[in-house]
Amino acid sequence: MAPTVTEASKAWKRIRGATPRAQGYTWPAEWSKHEATVIAWPHDPKTWPDCVPEAEQVFAQLATAVGTGEIVHVLVKDEAIEARARQHLTEAGASSRVRLHRVPTADSWLRDTGPIVVARGRGASRERLALDFRFDAWGGKYETLMADDDLPPRLKKVLGLPTKRIELTLEGGSIDGDGQGGKDFGLRGRGGRARSSPPSSACSTATATRTSRGPRSNGTCARR
Repeated sequence: MAPTVTEASKAWKRIRGATPRAQGYTWPAEWSKHEATVIAWPHDPKTWPDCVPEAEQVFAQLATAVGTGEIVHVLVKDEAIEARARQHLTEAGASSRVRLHRVPTADSWLRDTGPIVVARGRGASRERLALDFRFDAWGGKYETLMADDDLPPRLKKVLGLPTKRIELTLEGGSIDGDGQGGKDFGLRGRGGRARSSPPSSACSTATATRTSRGPRSNGTCARR
């Protein structure tokens, strides 16, 4: 039996009342100051075909550049990847602001798989919350990358932020925010999805990251 209009209305009010916005949280603008950038060290040959070493060099340069002004949390898959990352970062001249964390990831596209951080309040009372949207590996295109769907909760030990699961499929790279409630969506899918697709040439994008889009291209930010 279908729910009555009254039952549906009550259910909708319960859902709305539980949203971060209803609880006073807002999403800072893309250009707002933030205290750290999080990136995942590249290692997967599926999304970095024949160019993992090149991607490693670019990520090392990216982390080093961003690390001149803020903390950079670098997620590494395992001990071997950590050793490679440390070597590249040392050669690139990375500062002590660049910090390695043993947090396994299936891939390095954290702007799509990482949390979206919202905040409420100001000054010392400011609270932040990491929103954990569903990640379906770009419409199920890469089954092995589905493992990154649970990445945001695993970042709690790195960022120290509470996490709220949002049952909506959304890649963070498909939207931008202006801090005033406005959002700019990229390609939007159906069935509760707002989807963007990974670039056809991952290595070309990694190279462009240094000169065009900046540190958020393949990372996620912990905003103040």
